[in-house]
Amino acid sequence: MAALPLPAVIAGAFETLRIQSELAANFAPLQDQQNVLAAIQGLGQQMNQRFEQMNQQMNQRFEQVNQRFEQMNQRFDTLENRQINFEIAAMNARLVQADSAAVLQRPVDIRDGGDIPNFPATQQQLYTMNGMSFIPLECSANFLGRGCRCRSCHRHHFACPWHQSPTRCALGH
Repeated sequence: MAALPLPAVIAGAFETLRIQSELAANFAPLQDQQNVLAAIQGLGQQMNQRFEQMNQQMNQRFEQVNQRFEQMNQRFDTLENRQINFEIAAMNARLVQADSAAVLQRPVDIRDGGDIPNFPATQQQLYTMNGMSFIPLECSANFLGRGCRCRSCHRHHFACPWHQSPTRCALGH
């Protein structure tokens, strides 16, 4: 085979370079697309991580809000219980006043040793309302069902003004 003349070799080399540059130009966008795709995937991963962080932060915040609501509910329950206790104490104070008046007007039943006042049935009913027993909160001895003991006569009564051992008996002793 005969050797090609130099101008033909140079022309062939330029043609080869032209084809290679066209191929490179055609493949360059593909390479760019792959780079862009990789960048998009990287951004997607970053966004997913950020969303996870935001989700965790939101969950923590919701937990804090739930804890605050639980604390508020407990405080509300406490306040509601205090209000109920206040109302019971007010009712018991009215009962103590009614008992004092009733005890001073009623004779003492001395058949059982003389230490239990003889209340009328209506007075006993005052102590049981709607199935609940109301006794003066000021006297813890009343929770035993007897009442305070007078310091002078040592009788129990159900009309303790403020404490377990009053200085003056509600029976008038």
